[in-house]
Amino acid sequence: MSNPLLVQSCQEHQEPIVAVAFNDQNKMNQVLCLKCWPSNYNKKVVLVGDVLDISKNIKEEYQQFDSDIKLNVQKLYQLMQELEKLKIFIKQSINKQITAINDWIQSISDQEQQTKSSLSILNLDLNKQLQNAQQLTEESQKQKERCIQFISEQLLLLKENEHFNKCIELFTLIKEDKFDPPQNSSVQFQSQIDKSQIQQNNLICQQHENEIVMVDLHQKPKIPNRLACVYCIQNYPTQYTAIKVAQKLWQKQETLKILNLHKYSESIDQINQSFNTIKTNYNDVIKDITSSLCQNNQDIKQKAQNYLNNLNIDWLALKNDDVTELAGQISQPDYHDIEKSKIYQDFISINQEINHKINEAFTKMKLSQSSGKKQIKQLINQEYFGQIQTQKKQLTKNTQKKAKSYKKYQNQTIQIKDISNHIQQQQEQNPQINNQNLEIKINKQKTIELNNTQQSTNEKMNINIQKQSELIQQVGETLKHKYNQDQTNNEKKLHFKLNSNPIDQKEACRSFSFNSDSTLLIASCQKQIKLFQFIQGNLILSRILDGHPSLIVYCIFLKNQNRFVSGCEDGSMLIWSNTEEENEKEWECEQILNGHKDYLGQIIYSKIDNMIISCSNDHTIKFWKKSQNWELHQTLIGHNQYVCSISLNESENKLISGAYDDQILVSEPKGDDKKWIIIQVIKVEWGRRLCFITDNIFTFQPCKKNFMHIYQEKDSKKGFYKSKEISVQFKGQNCLWLFPQQFSKKQGLLLNKNCHTLNIIRWKGKNKFVTDQTINFETNEIYGSMSDDGLWLITWDNQSKQIQIRSLQ
Repeated sequence: MSNPLLVQSCQEHQEPIVAVAFNDQNKMNQVLCLKCWPSNYNKKVVLVGDVLDISKNIKEEYQQFDSDIKLNVQKLYQLMQELEKLKIFIKQSINKQITAINDWIQSISDQEQQTKSSLSILNLDLNKQLQNAQQLTEESQKQKERCIQFISEQLLLLKENEHFNKCIELFTLIKEDKFDPPQNSSVQFQSQIDKSQIQQNNLICQQHENEIVMVDLHQKPKIPNRLACVYCIQNYPTQYTAIKVAQKLWQKQETLKILNLHKYSESIDQINQSFNTIKTNYNDVIKDITSSLCQNNQDIKQKAQNYLNNLNIDWLALKNDDVTELAGQISQPDYHDIEKSKIYQDFISINQEINHKINEAFTKMKLSQSSGKKQIKQLINQEYFGQIQTQKKQLTKNTQKKAKSYKKYQNQTIQIKDISNHIQQQQEQNPQINNQNLEIKINKQKTIELNNTQQSTNEKMNINIQKQSELIQQVGETLKHKYNQDQTNNEKKLHFKLNSNPIDQKEACRSFSFNSDSTLLIASCQKQIKLFQFIQGNLILSRILDGHPSLIVYCIFLKNQNRFVSGCEDGSMLIWSNTEEENEKEWECEQILNGHKDYLGQIIYSKIDNMIISCSNDHTIKFWKKSQNWELHQTLIGHNQYVCSISLNESENKLISGAYDDQILVSEPKGDDKKWIIIQVIKVEWGRRLCFITDNIFTFQPCKKNFMHIYQEKDSKKGFYKSKEISVQFKGQNCLWLFPQQFSKKQGLLLNKNCHTLNIIRWKGKNKFVTDQTINFETNEIYGSMSDDGLWLITWDNQSKQIQIRSLQ
């Protein structure tokens, strides 16, 4: 429903109203259009938008006050009921004590009477009299002990009575709550009107020498210099925009430019990180790439920082020319697209430069590798195969000599064949010919032996060459192994570096949560949610959300939704949503979930089933599903003490829960209605924190121990078992609740709080975990969270009393 002020028209000129005039008593006496305004220039004039904002703020304050009053009255009724119960209990207890004391008095009187009766009888047996007297004394003593013990127990029950403790708790909450209404409405209204009144500024109309109040944002302005005072409005009729409204439009566009720059900066950081993690013998080759990347990234970050520094410049403090230039920029209909295109083109040129240098670097690396292989072969040939080469040369010479002999024998064989017939004819007649024949046979045998020798020599040479090749391969494998080992030893450890721009925060912030793209951060600060814009390590407070019935112990963004949940100490959960994504101020409480009977331990979100899962000190785990509204789908009962931590696996088909009852329960959904049932109970030492890493690996931190358990599932039928323990650091003697374990799959990082210490643990696949960093806060009151991409860590601790920001290095 639209506000009447927005559709109301000036009665005199029938023009839309743009401002409201107030008298000295801050009573609205006239609405002004652009034609009315000049004649009311000397009056107290406030823009219509500001009037509506003031009305809305006052209305919200009274609505909040009304809600607080209802809650306080409800608490008073609860206190009265608890006092009635306490009254009944105390009355019953006192009556029991009076009865016990009466019984004791009666017993003492009976014993006294018995003593008197015994003494009045003359009895010469003194031993028997003494025994009777001793027996009466012992009975009296036992009666005394029984009565005193009973009274002590009754008094202790009074002291530890649950109704009494509940009364004290309710009384404390009521005492802390505010019963005072908002400050005097007239004073508040006057104060806000004075703040919103169009004030004198440095922008002066050169024609009329009056303050500039409006700006022309048309693409082709109808007014010189785009700036108008109240008298210019009559001379140049057009649609104007108030200076403050134009400034907000400009700030919004500047913020988008900053976000785009940071996105490209993150891309460059990822590229640079991939090069920095390569520890090889070619650091000099990739040095140009990394230095160029760093320089380009520094330029982008500097540009983003300049935009950020100028974001809150007050236009009223600028000169006419400066405001005219800014107004001319945002008047272009495609201004944002143009700016985005410029940034994108810059990034494309950077990418092209990087690709060119990468190609050059890889070319040099290939040449270097080829040269290295040749040097290795030469080294091997010189050191190991020198003798083989010498033997090879000697064998070659011998083979050549024998080959000549063989050729000679071949010629002789040809000659022998030519005359063999003649020799055969004379063989029987001349014995000398028989001798020649024998010599020929011998020469044939020698020729066969020579061929065999040549073949054997060739085989030996081939074997030696094969051995040489195998040795080259072995040396290559050795060098490769040494390279991999050096790379592992020199692997860079990830760590979070503290930024130099923390936010002072005296009251504890017990929970933090980033949205999916890390542009928003929520922090639970006592009974308020503080909503921040997060721009590359800088927090800008956007809004404070009130209306929580008690202390907020947990908050979480529902991923890929414009919605988050805040859970309170009384067990209630508030669902906040933003119907207008581009307007960060339009956050409203859409629903309150009342199901838990005591304070919450943790809240998680299932993206697959669009389901909220919560655990509490009432020993239960509850599952909430969204239809038209969020409704309770199931309550899982299995723990018998405070359930402090829950975690879903990667496929979201298994849930683990930890509690003060020294056991971990593993549950999974069954049946058509997907009701969760407990499938395994694991007995453990007491601990507050656990977290799934993959579908079949999760971690568990026992309280105040210098080790963390790794649980693994290899067979679904046998369930999870403890596969190993890894060392972690801790300092201090106690560990507070909240700050659950958190795992970033993208970086492979696990946050693990242990007493005063925060362990940054890296998962390296399978069940291998390495502690990269430990941060000691010197206090056990630490709360924090990590962004989904693992690049940012936000914490609050009661030593620094600051919201601290750390970036992954």
